[in-house]
Amino acid sequence: MRRMAVAVTFGMCAVSARGSAEPKAAPSASHAKATRAAEKSGEWTYAELVAGVDRDADGQVSPAELEEFVVHDVNRKVAARFGRLDRNGDGRVAPGEVPTMPPERFRRFDVDGDRSFTLTELARAMLASARERCRAVFARLDRDHDGELSVADGESTEPTRVSKR
Repeated sequence: MRRMAVAVTFGMCAVSARGSAEPKAAPSASHAKATRAAEKSGEWTYAELVAGVDRDADGQVSPAELEEFVVHDVNRKVAARFGRLDRNGDGRVAPGEVPTMPPERFRRFDVDGDRSFTLTELARAMLASARERCRAVFARLDRDHDGELSVADGESTEPTRVSKR
């Protein structure tokens, strides 16, 4: 059996996809449970990726479907991260609340330059990065270059590597 692994990071959102040359069974009710487990762990087979992200259930993932999935996941993770960063609960993160964050990174989130950032500012910065990365990752995962991701893309004999950076 030939296996390959794909690790993908969209800002704070990490997704790994593993593919193999073995034929995949059609998704079932238990497949939905496996998809939720894959989403939670961040590790996906191509079949799980297609089943979990394919909103119109056509067996393929369009660039828009992948971006919608990534945006939702990044928003969820940004909200959780912001809650941990905003140590005093005032709705703003000041440099004193994140003493180990490099100043250049802090400035990236502080969009309005007021020496603090809000959930909205953090989300804006992370989503911009995630959307850019999403387009690049989609192009790498679309092995047959048909503009859609499918289980067949995971069955390619050519290895796929997507850097975390």
